[in-house]
Amino acid sequence: MVNVQRAQTRVYAKSADESGYREPLAEHTINDIKAGRQLVANLPFGQARKRQIGRDLDLCLAFHDLGKAATGFQASLEKDAPYWGHRHEILSAAAAAFTGANDSIVFAVLTHHKTLPSDGVTIHGCLPFAELPYGDHIAYQGWQDMSKQWYDNNGALIGEWQKICEYIGRLDLLARGLGLTPLSENMTRWLERNSQTKDFPFNRGNMYRY
Repeated sequence: MVNVQRAQTRVYAKSADESGYREPLAEHTINDIKAGRQLVANLPFGQARKRQIGRDLDLCLAFHDLGKAATGFQASLEKDAPYWGHRHEILSAAAAAFTGANDSIVFAVLTHHKTLPSDGVTIHGCLPFAELPYGDHIAYQGWQDMSKQWYDNNGALIGEWQKICEYIGRLDLLARGLGLTPLSENMTRWLERNSQTKDFPFNRGNMYRY
């Protein structure tokens, strides 16, 4: 049986490839940031707007896989291991919120794989409602299990996080530490399908600078 409680000295982003190499979380994230920066550089906007988008995208990518540190997720990367059964991006979003990231960053991290919780009509590809860390959900067993597994591996994650923060020049994030916090009330409204805002003017983004 796979021991999902075993903490590690490294955190990995993926299972081993055909050569047996396992990509560490920091390496995977930095490669994503490089690709994101190349994408932003090719956008048909002025330099000021591209810098703004680039800063936000750096943060989204820096945070997006932090939840993979959970010991259960790490155990699931082993050959023939069972599926973990939880969503790593939920932990990633809670970690982003802990640092004070604005809601637009947290929302992007939370929804980078799955969409809004099901409304009973849209079912497939949705985030599991019961695992979302709303204020009244943090006592739920699913969230308790996920968060414990993440904190169990926090020591290994710090090393990966330091490399990421150094790469994007945000040592202030490192100084804030790593933790998990419930989603804001504003975020809970964003996740309700029947109250979705249809669009946001670009200049409203200035309200969410981080």
